[in-house]
Amino acid sequence: MLVKTLVGIFAISLLTFSLLYLTPDNNPYSPYNYGPTGLSDLFKIVHNVSNSNTILILIYYPNLQQLSSINIIKYLKDGKTVIIAGNYSLLNDIFKQDDIQIVLGNILVTSGSHYYMDTNYLLVTYNNMTLLFPYSHPVIGGKPLISLDEQILVSCVKLFNGKLIVISSPYIFINKFIVTYNNEEFIKHLLGEDSTIIVVYHNTQFDYVKAFLSKL
Repeated sequence: MLVKTLVGIFAISLLTFSLLYLTPDNNPYSPYNYGPTGLSDLFKIVHNVSNSNTILILIYYPNLQQLSSINIIKYLKDGKTVIIAGNYSLLNDIFKQDDIQIVLGNILVTSGSHYYMDTNYLLVTYNNMTLLFPYSHPVIGGKPLISLDEQILVSCVKLFNGKLIVISSPYIFINKFIVTYNNEEFIKHLLGEDSTIIVVYHNTQFDYVKAFLSKL
């Protein structure tokens, strides 16, 4: 009787975990979301490792607990390359707090070089790659790496022992846009095969379950 009970509990647990694993995660900017607003493709092309010389920080949501744990200055003092993109207002708060002389403008960059008649989808050429930047806020400060019509889309500044790269649009990393033109190639060029990826978004309990199951 005890054996049958244990087998039953195991079978139910296995079925529950299988259903949770297979159930789609529709939370925007989640690494486990395979839809257009997810980040699953980013985590496929770049191995997320805990200790890399390249740190990618994506800030989509004011998750105060996550934000308080991010120490950009420490990464830079440790000689790491920090690549950051996100909500322009949240980034400006972080730059001000850390006394980093970079600001993102509060208006979107528009141009005649656009995609499908949408002037918020910018097409630029960089190192023989055609890139699509959606909903970009101009970067003010640092050394321009990629510009369009005198508006900076990607900027770089050397700080302490490291390097900070600021990208004007966090949406270039989501599934919808990472596969357009040469965006994936560009991201591989920036991050290499292994990077530490930190995503600040509106985590749900389902995301924590998905994270746990992905490690099994």
